[in-house]
Amino acid sequence: MLQEYNLRLEHVPGLRNVAADALSRQPVDATTLYPCAEPHVVDELTKWLHIVAPLLTVQRCVTAGVDALEAGCRLSALRCTHCAELHLDEGSFATRKHVIHTCQFCTRTWRHAPAVCGNPLAMLGPHLADG
Repeated sequence: MLQEYNLRLEHVPGLRNVAADALSRQPVDATTLYPCAEPHVVDELTKWLHIVAPLLTVQRCVTAGVDALEAGCRLSALRCTHCAELHLDEGSFATRKHVIHTCQFCTRTWRHAPAVCGNPLAMLGPHLADG
């Protein structure tokens, strides 16, 4: 069936191919993330997160994401403007929108407007990204 189409396949490695994985998944509602007890869900999220943000854990992202959404904060998949690592706001930063972010990896600070809470899980779909 695919022979009918003129296709060109191109490999895009890991960190450069973040949109493809996000687009291939159904949008995620915040209620499906908590308490995240389904082992296959945790396994899939762990595999995905290891590709897009290998230095973060699913538990940290889910905890911060649920806290942010319960506080009415909009999540955004932010990358540090200096080292390009995905950013995760945790603790009090996960529950209040802000424009100044500090990278957990290179420790540099940068501005992002509008004010948001950074969380890689925002890449999973518009329902999660828009709160």
